[in-house]
Amino acid sequence: MQNMTLPQLVDQSIQYLKAHEYSQHTILCHSYVWNSLLRYAKEKGVQYYTLDFGMEFIVDHYGVNLDLKLSQFHVALLRYIRILDDIQQLGQTRKQYICFSPKIARHYFNIYELYEERLKEHGFSSGTIASKIRVLNNLLLFLEKSGVTNISRLKPAHIFAYLETLKSYAGSTRETILYALRDILRFLVSEGLTEQRLADLFPTISTHSEDPIPSVYSTDEIAKILNSIDTEGRVEKRDYAVLLLAARLGMRAGDIHKLRIDQIKWSNDSIEYVQQKTNTPIVLPLLKDVKLALLDYLKNSRPASDLPQVFLTTKAPYTNGVVDMYYNLLQKYLKLAHVEGKPVRKKGLHALRHSLASNLLAKNTPMPVITGILGHKQSDTTSLYLKIDLNQLRLLALEVPYAER
Repeated sequence: MQNMTLPQLVDQSIQYLKAHEYSQHTILCHSYVWNSLLRYAKEKGVQYYTLDFGMEFIVDHYGVNLDLKLSQFHVALLRYIRILDDIQQLGQTRKQYICFSPKIARHYFNIYELYEERLKEHGFSSGTIASKIRVLNNLLLFLEKSGVTNISRLKPAHIFAYLETLKSYAGSTRETILYALRDILRFLVSEGLTEQRLADLFPTISTHSEDPIPSVYSTDEIAKILNSIDTEGRVEKRDYAVLLLAARLGMRAGDIHKLRIDQIKWSNDSIEYVQQKTNTPIVLPLLKDVKLALLDYLKNSRPASDLPQVFLTTKAPYTNGVVDMYYNLLQKYLKLAHVEGKPVRKKGLHALRHSLASNLLAKNTPMPVITGILGHKQSDTTSLYLKIDLNQLRLLALEVPYAER
């Protein structure tokens, strides 16, 4: 495919969009931009396509300034030129286009690509890759703004100056960024792009002296959230099933994302899979409401596809998407259900997992049972959830002996 001329590549890409059931409007939008690219290439005497030429085209022809926040149209332009490159190199489009942040560091475009490929080689999930790329993007944007446009000139002082910009972040967020940053620096050193000592800036990363208190929603609040979902809609059927898996069974977002149809054992009323985070097998009961929601989604909402995953995107081309698509799912229905934002709590699916543990504790469920449901290897991990159950803590408190004065 790499030997195709640009007109051949454009024709191949249009046929790909049609074959994968993109809407007519979407195909027309892509065709309009690609036809402009063909005219631009003819003027420049360019016969074959490269991603660098595509970038030159949108900067020169459309006046895109990559140093400024991009409009939705400009982000779409970046996607259009990237699709041509992927069709040429891979024969297909990617599930996501991580580099299309509202703003990217144009001097380091090749580093995004190189780092993404390294992460894929090491088997990281798409969600983890996206998270690490965001940290890389913020670092590279900071370096460009600081006048560092060649990565070989990166010094420890630049890294420490970047860390100063993170002071307003929560401790747990800073910790996550530091781990990603250490990985990025090791990558840059391993590729010979920066000096060796940068990889040793963070030999250890200090964690909190106390574990954070998990965010929890009561059983009444969870009922309100679930009842707020109009399950007549195709998207809502999927969302309802996803939220039930998190709220009723405590499944992690990554495991929900990767859940396969064959892992639902209908005859045994169980869900059986290997947890992505711990790589340990788990068997969960297929509760009645969860079972009905999954059946409703699979029969009446899920797009026709040979993919093994249960949950697919709702727009063509139908894939199982990326785990990040679940990030704002709970937040969406918190608003619909008018569940109060106080106390301030996290709004990701993991909060439903925490809530399940807390509500089980409130019902005096034995710790080993909760450990099994959550799929923890040790009860010590599960004991974190005791922090959020004041009634249980009171039961554990020692009586203070009376002493006369």
